[in-house]
Amino acid sequence: MSGQLPRSKMSAVQIISNQNGKFVLDEAALEQILLSSVVDRPILIISIIGSFRTGKSFLLNKFLNYLTNNELDGFKWSYGSSPHTKGIWMWNTPLSVTLTDGIEAQLLLMDTQGTFDNETTHRDCAIIFSLSAFLSSVQIYNIKNNIERTHLEYLNLFAQYKKVTENLLRREFRFEQLTFLVRDWHYPEEFEYGFSGGEKLLKSRLDNCGNESEEIKDITKNLEFYFKKKNCFLLPHPGQSILKKDCRGTFDELDTEFNEFSKIFFEKTIQSVSLDQAGAVHLSGKNLLEKFKEYVNVLNSQTIPDMESIASVGI
Repeated sequence: MSGQLPRSKMSAVQIISNQNGKFVLDEAALEQILLSSVVDRPILIISIIGSFRTGKSFLLNKFLNYLTNNELDGFKWSYGSSPHTKGIWMWNTPLSVTLTDGIEAQLLLMDTQGTFDNETTHRDCAIIFSLSAFLSSVQIYNIKNNIERTHLEYLNLFAQYKKVTENLLRREFRFEQLTFLVRDWHYPEEFEYGFSGGEKLLKSRLDNCGNESEEIKDITKNLEFYFKKKNCFLLPHPGQSILKKDCRGTFDELDTEFNEFSKIFFEKTIQSVSLDQAGAVHLSGKNLLEKFKEYVNVLNSQTIPDMESIASVGI
C-alpha cells in the first residue's frame, strides 16, 4: 500500500517550522515526498488540526496503522500535559487508496502543531489551520468531549484569514471537507458513536445558535460557504491504558470499542472523498509543491487588525 521507500526509511518528517513567528517551508523535504509519488495518480492530503494535548498525533498514527496494516511507530506522540508536535509534519511515503468511485489515488497524512497553548499566538494558530485547510481534501477538526461555542469561534477566526488570503491571491475558493471529530464522547445513549450520532450532535449545536452572538450565527450559517462538505464523528475513549506513561497505543492496549469505531472512522473518511471533491486539491507532486510555497509566502505576509480581540478565547 505504500510508496517507494523501504519500511526502515518510512517516517514522519517536518515540512514546515515556526521560526520566530515566521513559517518556513522545508522545500527539499517536501519535494522528496511529493516527487516520489506515482505520476498518473491524484495526490490527496488528510490533515488534522485542534488544540494541544488532545491526541491528534496519536489518532493520526492509528490512521497510518490502518492504512499500512502495520503498527508502525509513525507520528510521534507522548504522555503528559506539555505540547509535543511543533510546526507541520507529513508522512514521507504516499499511501495507495481506492476511492469510492474506483479511482486509485495516493494519500498523504499531515499532522499539525496543537493550537492555543501558552506559546502559540492566535495569528500562528490561524496560519496553521489555514495552511492545513487550503491544501487538504479532508480537514479533521479534533475536539475533546463535546462541540463547544469556543470551537465555532475558532472557525470564525480562521475564516478571517481565508478572506484576507483570497484578497492577496486575487481569487476566491472554498475549503474542501471539514470533519468534526469529537474524541472521548461520553453520551452514546444520547447521540450514538459514529457519523450518525455525530451528524445529530452537530445539527443540534448549529440549530441552537439562536441565542449566541452574531459572530457565532454568521460562522454557523456560512459553514457551507467556507467548506464544500462538513460532517461529524463521535469516537469513544481509547481506555484507561492510554493514561499510563508506558502505553505505546498498540491495538491490544486499547479498548475494543475504540478500535472498532476508529477503524470505521478511517474507512468512511477515505470513502467520503470523491474524485470531483478531490479535483480542486489533488495535483501532480510538482504543482502541489508550488501551492505549498505560494500559501506559505502569502500567509507569512498577511496581518489582520485586532487579531487578539477576534480570538480572545481559549481552551
